[in-house]
Amino acid sequence: SSGINAEYGDKNSSGLDSSLAEANARIAALEASLRELTDKYNKLVKDNNATLSRLEETEAREANLSKQKKVLSGQIDELKAQLEDESSQRNSLANQLRGASADLQAARDEIEIASQEKNDLKRNLGNA
Repeated sequence: SSGINAEYGDKNSSGLDSSLAEANARIAALEASLRELTDKYNKLVKDNNATLSRLEETEAREANLSKQKKVLSGQIDELKAQLEDESSQRNSLANQLRGASADLQAARDEIEIASQEKNDLKRNLGNA
């Protein structure tokens, strides 16, 4: 009877050793998978943080560009107003110049007529 128990004990012990070895192998495999997943997770976190940093930098640049655009738009509006004023002044001066030119031509015409009348009077007085 003790021979059967010893044989059964050896088989049982051998089966337990085999089960323990399989369990240890599964644990080792799971630990390797866990390390691999942890590495992947850490890489994803690092990549995500880098992406968030780039996004924040881009948003800051966009905000800065938006401010610059607003300033430049204001300057453009000011320049347009100045251009309109200068254009209006130029048109006014051009009208004044045309008026002065017309007045000058009218004065020249009057001088020419007066000169002709003077010459006609001299001739008439000379003939008389």
